[in-house]
Amino acid sequence: MKVTNEAFFNDHVPEKIQRAILSMIYDACRNASEHCYGRFSSKGVAKDVSGHYRRGLIEDQWIGMKGLFPELAIAPVSYKRNTGTYHEITSGLVKITESCTYHPDELPREAEFRMTLATSGQRALAFDDEPEDESAQPRFMYAVLTYGIASSDKRSRPWFVRVQFLNDFCTEYVDRGIDLISKFPDVVSIYTQSADVSGDVKERPRWGKRKSA
Repeated sequence: MKVTNEAFFNDHVPEKIQRAILSMIYDACRNASEHCYGRFSSKGVAKDVSGHYRRGLIEDQWIGMKGLFPELAIAPVSYKRNTGTYHEITSGLVKITESCTYHPDELPREAEFRMTLATSGQRALAFDDEPEDESAQPRFMYAVLTYGIASSDKRSRPWFVRVQFLNDFCTEYVDRGIDLISKFPDVVSIYTQSADVSGDVKERPRWGKRKSA
């Protein structure tokens, strides 16, 4: 009997960590908006800069989660050409990286590290209760935390936050993933109870093919 991706993820990433991840995204969106739109007089510049600043906040908060959840393993990894770093967070047999996308169905842009993680780990998507060859078991499942930014209110909130599961070629999602906003409405209410979210859930058109890194 095969284990679903969501069940496997939930088995290895406790609910308390999933809640913290969702809060982290909301905090980063709010703080990046306040900083950038408060610092730059041009809204266009603030919009451009906020994405980079928000990513920096999220990557920095990844590191801080180790202090809250000692069971996590968090490692900085350099890009192949040493143009920057990203962080992998590991909980049990699940490895997670984060990526901002325009639409919940859009794939993250092509990156060698995502391809490597997916190729090495995505056999976990077909775990059996009693695999015939134990040596063939994967070392981990790779999941991508994807989020998109609401266009209203100076980009201060996410439009969606999902855990997505890529196939081992990073060419498509294998299912609809886990919608953290729908899963934890009590967390969302902390950040949106006094905000107008009517424009956050409007359907956006999908873009064409993703851009290469």
